[in-house]
Amino acid sequence: AWRGRLSACQLLFFRVLVGAMMLVPYMMYKRIHPLPAEARKWILLRGAINSPSTTMYFLSLQLLPLGDAVTIFCTAPIYALIGGRVFMKETFGCVHLLAVVITLVGATFIARPAFIFGSDAVAAAPLTYYLIAIVGSVFSGLSYLPMRCAGKLGNYAVQMVLSFCVSCAIASSLASLVIPGQAFIMPPYHTREIIAVVTIACAGIIVQTTLNFASCRVEGGVVAMLTSADIVWAYLWQVFIFGQSVDWMSILGSCLVLIACLMVSMYKLVAQRQARSAASKIAGTIEMAVTDGIHTAERGLRQLPCVGGSGGSPSSLASLASSSLTPSLSSSSQAAAAPSALTATTGSAENLLLSRRPAAASSSFSASEGVLLRIGEEEEEEELPIGRA
Repeated sequence: AWRGRLSACQLLFFRVLVGAMMLVPYMMYKRIHPLPAEARKWILLRGAINSPSTTMYFLSLQLLPLGDAVTIFCTAPIYALIGGRVFMKETFGCVHLLAVVITLVGATFIARPAFIFGSDAVAAAPLTYYLIAIVGSVFSGLSYLPMRCAGKLGNYAVQMVLSFCVSCAIASSLASLVIPGQAFIMPPYHTREIIAVVTIACAGIIVQTTLNFASCRVEGGVVAMLTSADIVWAYLWQVFIFGQSVDWMSILGSCLVLIACLMVSMYKLVAQRQARSAASKIAGTIEMAVTDGIHTAERGLRQLPCVGGSGGSPSSLASLASSSLTPSLSSSSQAAAAPSALTATTGSAENLLLSRRPAAASSSFSASEGVLLRIGEEEEEEELPIGRA
């Protein structure tokens, strides 16, 4: 289509128009509000940041070799790391810093500015076109930040996609008025142009759907590593489909960018698995401590002469459960979770004592990231060898 009459801005307009036409009926059917009050500013901000990014992406695909354009835009997660550190005070370690440096070096090899490489090393396109791609990738990386902020408030993925479609339709229309050679072509269109528009729209919808599906079910590090393969596919298509040659500097730069993306993805994957392992260990420690405390309380209850006697007050039984529970927790490195476990155990002991028909409650607890969830209730009733009240 770009070798014909349709411009990049017009293709982007049709792409988001088809997406909005499919999304609006779904939102009306599900009664989804497009701008909920609690996340309105983040939804609008995401659209405002992502619209220039996507417009520059489509322009880059038209003005640059396919592999160079895709590789430069694959640096967006690196800028997301920098933005997360600056605006959200997120962690930024040595691995992230090294990835940023490698990415910048790789992008330099791809763009090959004359003030560094000299006039002999001519890039495949003017430096201005590469700067458009770099600025677009920066905006693309920053667009992740409002998505994270909105994600902390709830699931607003549908509203984010609609905001993307509307803002990109506005941005592409305005860009077509001010950028030379990007004016919209009015109908009628050739069959080849219609096929190109439908293909781009359907491919974009498939990409968004599958990426969201994978992000909800696969670890983020794995998804990031798989999406980095865009660089490889882009250069393969550039050579075998579009018949454009690739020089060794572009290959070197793309390899450096790919290494940086894989570094960040692997670091994220390892961190996620370590966090889950630590949460599992904390859960096991708290569960053992709570179970030991309940069993001790049950043994103390069996030794009482009667439920209504002075020796069986709730406070004395709670003290007994506390004394048995505290050593179990203090022996572990996760003793900070002891107050929650102690409260749960004490409450269980008092309920056992005050019941008219005492039961040996079999309770199980699980914890994830320091939060206890009750997953079992009384499962069997056993007559204790003491008198009933």
